[in-house]
Amino acid sequence: MPEKADEDALRLEILPLLGAGEASCLALAVSRNLVLATDDKAARRMAIRRNVRLIGTVGILAKLVKEGQLSLKEGNEILQAMRKRRYRSPVERLDDLI
Repeated sequence: MPEKADEDALRLEILPLLGAGEASCLALAVSRNLVLATDDKAARRMAIRRNVRLIGTVGILAKLVKEGQLSLKEGNEILQAMRKRRYRSPVERLDDLI
């Protein structure tokens, strides 16, 4: 939950357009110049309009592989497990992102 008055005002402004969690996170990202981590399409569109840097689940997995926190094999296994549970990924494998 945003703590500053300007953050809360922004959250209340965008709350009718997004879920409560997305609205709070976007307000914090705008106010504090943070990266917004979300896969929510509406939140991503609004973040782009407000020049907020974005990362999604696939981007986080790719970053973990690039930083050596996960092997490419592990990252792909995680992504495949997510896809089996109906996660809609923009890629089938992380190979092209690494």
